[in-house]
Amino acid sequence: LSEIIYVDGAPLGPRELDIATDILRNLVRQTEITVRQRMSERLARDPRAPADLVKALAADDILVARPVLTMSAALRDSDLIEIVRHRTRQHQLLIAGRKNVSEAVSGVLAEAARVLRPGGRVIIVDLAPHGDRAIMTRLAHRWPGFSDDAMHALLTDAGLFPSPVIVI
Repeated sequence: LSEIIYVDGAPLGPRELDIATDILRNLVRQTEITVRQRMSERLARDPRAPADLVKALAADDILVARPVLTMSAALRDSDLIEIVRHRTRQHQLLIAGRKNVSEAVSGVLAEAARVLRPGGRVIIVDLAPHGDRAIMTRLAHRWPGFSDDAMHALLTDAGLFPSPVIVI
């Protein structure tokens, strides 16, 4: 159902879309983990997915939450921060590993540093600075990447001790 509504771009009007989204909200509460996991995988790729539904999936079991936590552009900084404060360490680390972590979410990095065991590691994946608007649109980037120095400063400010940057 989520694939038909959101991914295939079904020509639904606003009222029909609201009704379909309400049905999905009820299904999320009542379905097995494998169904919720598939829904999360589909909605994670769609920037038009309803924010409240994506947020519910992001706060779910880690198997359900993983796709939307790592890929969804529908999650706002405030959603991510709330998940860091109220969900598991696994949720926190997935958020720290998002492709783009805003300055507002850099507090998440500080939280990750607080909960890491001594010698633990957090891996952050991000694009280098660029001006390619097509990539920014397709990957839902809010800004065009971080320089090595900027990333080092963010990590240091968060209380982490960054290793050398590895460019892939």
